[in-house]
Amino acid sequence: MKHVCMKRVFAPVTALALAATGYSLQAAGWLQPSVVPPGATQPQTHIRQSTADAYQSEAAFRHRTCQSNHWRSLLLVK
Repeated sequence: MKHVCMKRVFAPVTALALAATGYSLQAAGWLQPSVVPPGATQPQTHIRQSTADAYQSEAAFRHRTCQSNHWRSLLLVK
């Protein structure tokens, strides 16, 4: 009998929680399609240029000079 009572209580509570979550996400603008206002431009992304020689890349330079490539490692350097 305990399970039946819990289902009667928690089913509506769960439904209300899901509805409240959906409403809050909609109100915050997370579920709306992104619309660019007139006159505004989309941000440009940086496109990496491929180099003919793999040893001339920035990553290869960091490897040769023993520089860390992870931001957490950079914080631990004294």
